[in-house]
Amino acid sequence: ASDWSSDVCSSDLDNDNNNYHNAIESFKSGIMIDPEFMENYTAIAEFYMSQGAYKLAICNINIGYHSCKRKYSWVENGNNWTYKPLEVLAISNFMIGNKTKAIAYAAKALSFAPNDKSLSDNLYNCVANTSIDELLK
Repeated sequence: ASDWSSDVCSSDLDNDNNNYHNAIESFKSGIMIDPEFMENYTAIAEFYMSQGAYKLAICNINIGYHSCKRKYSWVENGNNWTYKPLEVLAISNFMIGNKTKAIAYAAKALSFAPNDKSLSDNLYNCVANTSIDELLK
């Protein structure tokens, strides 16, 4: 039998349906153990986003923001409290047509890591692919 950490780490390398399901279940188990740990919600949201399940990705980030408390411990990844969930929200909202929300989330994500090229590109692409009419809505 393998331990939970090797299951989770190997799922990052192979995103086929079985590993995808196992990874989601591992992160859900983590939520049952500590429902205030943001990393699990963010990881689930990233998997959903990678599968095109954008509304589920948004839902998991929203639940994480409302359920979690920052612990400032060595276990906690600070990016899950700064740009990472905002990046998921930006991309997912853009993909479902919520372009003005996407721009706001992308800008907020970039504010945490202003030199991050990926975040900068996300904001640029959100703005460049949103019409003036969409902005005025």
